[in-house]
Amino acid sequence: MKEGLKSDFQPGEYSLQDGEATRRSSVKFTTVTVMCIAVISAAVGITIGWVVSSGDGTNSSSDTFSGMIYPPSSYYGSDAINGWSTTNNYLRFWYVNYDTITIRGEPKHGLWRWTEPDAELSFWWCGLGGVFEGTDGLRDEPDGARGQNGMREVIDRLALNPSDLGPLGQAAKLDNIALTLNRVTITDQMGASFWLNDGTSTNFDYNAYLPDEAEIYLFSAYYNFEDPLYPSMFGDTSDESFGSNFCDSDDKSIAAGTCDSLVQTFVAAVLPASVTESRVGLPTYGLHYGPLDEAPPCPLSCGTRECDCDLVLIDMLLKGHLDEDPLRLAQKDYYLPDWVLERGAV
Repeated sequence: MKEGLKSDFQPGEYSLQDGEATRRSSVKFTTVTVMCIAVISAAVGITIGWVVSSGDGTNSSSDTFSGMIYPPSSYYGSDAINGWSTTNNYLRFWYVNYDTITIRGEPKHGLWRWTEPDAELSFWWCGLGGVFEGTDGLRDEPDGARGQNGMREVIDRLALNPSDLGPLGQAAKLDNIALTLNRVTITDQMGASFWLNDGTSTNFDYNAYLPDEAEIYLFSAYYNFEDPLYPSMFGDTSDESFGSNFCDSDDKSIAAGTCDSLVQTFVAAVLPASVTESRVGLPTYGLHYGPLDEAPPCPLSCGTRECDCDLVLIDMLLKGHLDEDPLRLAQKDYYLPDWVLERGAV
């Protein structure tokens, strides 16, 4: 959590009259300050908190992301995080506020199969970014994060919620490897979807697919970047064969910070077996790694089954709750001021 952010808000604390003059003064000061900084920024060719870009991949420098200006901690909702992560040169933007999380990334993000030894079902996964080098999980960030922003804070806000696991997630034994686990949904109102290959392994035909029973999860896990990576990139960190990511601590949680292992974030999609078993993936790492004769070959196995690289694609427009009760927003009295509750039902 970012130091100094307000996190103890209780519905009913806010009064329209209390501190009005102070708040107006603060707004005027903040507005003038931001305007001055914006003028200076324009003069030196940077923007506040965002990448300067006129299109995909047009930035001339990775230094144009200058960092986010956070709102004053006296404002409700200021306990917010804006971060970004990357794998394979694709950016994902993370927004955490009001106990919700939103992830915006590239369309048609390729997923690989992973199968746990005792699982009845596979899940489809891909890394979203995290810590790439160093030790002790997140302690070496930001250096170990390769320039990513806010990812330590983002992961610190995620939670291990096994109760979030639906029937498909349970069948896939996703909780075997997850350090944190949050169920999310895809923003289908904007046309986002899964895409399945109805063609062959060399002549592709991707079509949209969004079944009601599909389950999507955001999770973090220890991940092995060493060669040979496969098929043990999600491995048992208590096993010395996991390489330098080996963890001999009894408590392998992120909070303990006792493991010389690297924490990564992932998306996992769990689909009914009936919709994937008749389809095939690519013989290479995936669509975004180049032509078939140039890209690295798809690993032979991921866990206990074949990887089927990029058999499933996902549009990276995801949203979810971080609250322990994912249906809290549906509660009639939630977030109403105390003075309203004291008056009783109308």
